Amino acid sequence: MPETTNNETATAPAATTDSNTQPANTPASPEASPQPRNPFNKAQLEEMSKAERIFNTALTDPYKAVCVKREIPEAKVQAYIARILAARNQTAAAGDSANAVGGVVLTEAQAEQELLTDMRTVQAAAKQKYARTNPEVLETFEVGTDVTQSRPVMEQASQNLLTKASDHDLPGIDTQFVSKMTGSRKSYVEVNVTQGTQEVQAQKDRIKRDEFIDEIKDARIEIQYAIEAEYPPTKPENAAVRQLFDLPANRPFNAIKRQSA
Repeated sequence: MPETTNNETATAPAATTDSNTQPANTPASPEASPQPRNPFNKAQLEEMSKAERIFNTALTDPYKAVCVKREIPEAKVQAYIARILAARNQTAAAGDSANAVGGVVLTEAQAEQELLTDMRTVQAAAKQKYARTNPEVLETFEVGTDVTQSRPVMEQASQNLLTKASDHDLPGIDTQFVSKMTGSRKSYVEVNVTQGTQEVQAQKDRIKRDEFIDEIKDARIEIQYAIEAEYPPTKPENAAVRQLFDLPANRPFNAIKRQSA
């Protein structure tokens, strides 16, 4: 169950504006390359930042002794900080996998274009040979078919044309071209398998990342409750300490930890 809280409201950083107006003659910047997908969201970044700050504060005096008193020894807090590092590394791994998938998408588009070019070459050769003498046969060369409507259609049509290119004595279509088209089709088919494998890995990385974030959140709440017990909101002099640990100054902290699966 997601954590619920009556006091944890994330505050978005204030927007900044540049007071200097860019000169009109400033050269246009080169077209930016597509940015990779961010492997973690804003809430997860905020959680890691908040938890890391609270963990490090808990290691300072006098709060370290408070945590020990509440059965949270220093080694345990250090382990929480290690989880932060692990979570950051995991988000990087998730990003790498997601970016790899993006790279495959680009490669798939390139592979499709290469194969489509070869298919059009075979069709053009067939038209050159048969358009004026035997136009009916052009249908068997996928002429008039939208071969790009789907991957299954593209795979079947390309195989049909590859077979035709081998069986018919088409102008300009020799064994070297057939070998090239065979390679183009192989690349197009295989890139789909590669993309599927990388998408599975990216999903696994995201699941691990989310598990790390949950662990960090649980640990952060545990420390906050320890401080809550030692520095209750009923005493105004505790307000500054409570602020250090993101606790409301004058009302009880209320956050429910997620249930174990």
